[in-house]
Amino acid sequence: FQRDKIDPDKQIDNFRKVMAVTAEKFTDGSVTAPIVYVAWPENAVPLLAERPGYLDAIANFLPPNAILLTGSVRRDEIGGKLRYYNSMLVVADVSATMQPDLPAQAIEAGLFRQRAAIASYDKTHLAPFGEYLPLAGLLRAVGLAQLAPFDEGFTPGTGPQTLDLGATKMAPNICYETVFPGTLYPKSDRPDWLLTVTNDAWFGDNAGPKQHLDQARLRAIETGLPFFRSANTGISAAIDPYGRVLKSVPLYQEGAIVAALPVAAAPPLYTKLGDLPYGLLLLGLGFAGRRKMTQTGN
Repeated sequence: FQRDKIDPDKQIDNFRKVMAVTAEKFTDGSVTAPIVYVAWPENAVPLLAERPGYLDAIANFLPPNAILLTGSVRRDEIGGKLRYYNSMLVVADVSATMQPDLPAQAIEAGLFRQRAAIASYDKTHLAPFGEYLPLAGLLRAVGLAQLAPFDEGFTPGTGPQTLDLGATKMAPNICYETVFPGTLYPKSDRPDWLLTVTNDAWFGDNAGPKQHLDQARLRAIETGLPFFRSANTGISAAIDPYGRVLKSVPLYQEGAIVAALPVAAAPPLYTKLGDLPYGLLLLGLGFAGRRKMTQTGN
């Protein structure tokens, strides 16, 4: 439930739970691929990049061939002022680079493992009132505030990104960024797949989570790219480039998905023309309707 997700006293319990669900898939033989991408939901571990204890715990249970892609709040200081971002972090094994003097046998055996956030994406389309306050000066004067627990709310990112993960390239999206067609990745840098991390607990058990899943299916069809969703309360899903749900975890059911990464389809016409045909169709219907009204008037 949302109250459990945002309760600071339950952060450690939430972290242990997501680790346990993930670890189960590695111990039961479900995961056999040479490279594994593990996706955790939106803000699964707040300020993860600043928490060495949490990073050590991740290093202890994730094998070195697993790359963790997780939602997390991050922060930096600009001009003496802290700014907070709703982010997705790429957390990779950096044992060999951070400790080059370690014997190769020790690294291969998993001894002295270290993990670090090697890349990040900051959410660009922030949710009004949830993550920032529109017309802040005016609305604060009448006692309103955003839901984010920071005075200035979250700071938006710089725009869509494609992250190079080595064997593949992935475009990250956070929460309702999924509903914006044509802005999922830079036009000049098409990824191999799409990933969104989200917290759909805000919607409860109404139509919201189902609509959010359907929006992801539409984006997969429009881009010709596989789309994976990791949601705190579901619906998590693996979607092929034709919008078909291959595997899913239902709403309010605990679990994890293990799925092979589908091959991307050829770029559909929509990636080049966007909504232009739809706009022309509306324009044509408008002219036709006006002509019909003119003829009727005569």
